[in-house]
Amino acid sequence: MTLRPLDYDPARFRSLLECRTAVERAQVRLRGWYFPHLSHKPEDQEAGNGYIAVGTDWSGQLEYWRFYLSGQFLGLYAVRETTEDGWSEKLRKTARAHYGPQAVLVENYFDMTNFLYNVTELYEFASRLCQQGSYEGALEIGLQLVNSAGFGLMAGPMRSWSESYTLSSDDLSYRVVLDCADLVSGGPEPSLTACVWFFERFGWLDAPLEVLRGDVQKFLDGKV
Repeated sequence: MTLRPLDYDPARFRSLLECRTAVERAQVRLRGWYFPHLSHKPEDQEAGNGYIAVGTDWSGQLEYWRFYLSGQFLGLYAVRETTEDGWSEKLRKTARAHYGPQAVLVENYFDMTNFLYNVTELYEFASRLCQQGSYEGALEIGLQLVNSAGFGLMAGPMRSWSESYTLSSDDLSYRVVLDCADLVSGGPEPSLTACVWFFERFGWLDAPLEVLRGDVQKFLDGKV
């Protein structure tokens, strides 16, 4: 995950303390694990030459992010569905319930709802940085999936889900440039557009936009 202001300024923030304060103010707290995660353990924190960073390996949550004086954000995240104990097996059981006992299942799945939430958190974080004045003008948002060929996409057991959607590409990169004003006023649309782009690469070409839009909006409203 990346955020990059197009008007590059190596000293957008005057100090690393300002960097951390900006992250704290813009942090997205819509579920139990906040985005970006701000660990207070000294061993998880890093102050580099022009950036702050936090690395976390806790209970299946494996991530590392940097926020630079220039305002660039870089986040590396493991697929939590594969690193959290029991999640992969739970998704395979859900797949059997959807497809039937004779279905051929893949080893790993992305949880469709968690995918929506992850992307939405990045966009909401970017929007909050815009609102507090950390970003102005145009902003590039980037999302990349690597080493994910063969992963399936799976919905929860309460949803209708009869088709198998599997990723064939091992490296997917999505980039979009948005004006800060459009990002702030766009509601769920910018993140929804990004999610649908990825879902199509799994082969899910007719995703129900209104249903997904409602899921994202409920998440943003803190109703999940």
